[in-house]
Amino acid sequence: MTGSDQDGTWERMFDGLAELARPLLDAGWRVVATETEESWEHGDSVFWDLEREGELIELEYYDDGQLVAYPMGEGGDEGSAEPYFSWHGAQPAAVCSEFGRLGWI
Repeated sequence: MTGSDQDGTWERMFDGLAELARPLLDAGWRVVATETEESWEHGDSVFWDLEREGELIELEYYDDGQLVAYPMGEGGDEGSAEPYFSWHGAQPAAVCSEFGRLGWI
């Protein structure tokens, strides 16, 4: 899917990310940056960089429902870091459980 901006897909994808990330926001994380990426190879995705008490993470949500969480380094770059998790078909309850396991909520 390309041209996501023209058909409102970016907004729907950010809404999906917001639904999954709600427990983090409720736990005091704040969104410090957002981004979109068009990719014919991996699928279009939206990103939130989140910060709480100096810890930075990045959530990437794909148009197929995959959610990936990355650690963020100095300057907000995830570099070549391995993700904390990568789930296809992410569901809110399971994602919330994983956030708890990682000590984020």
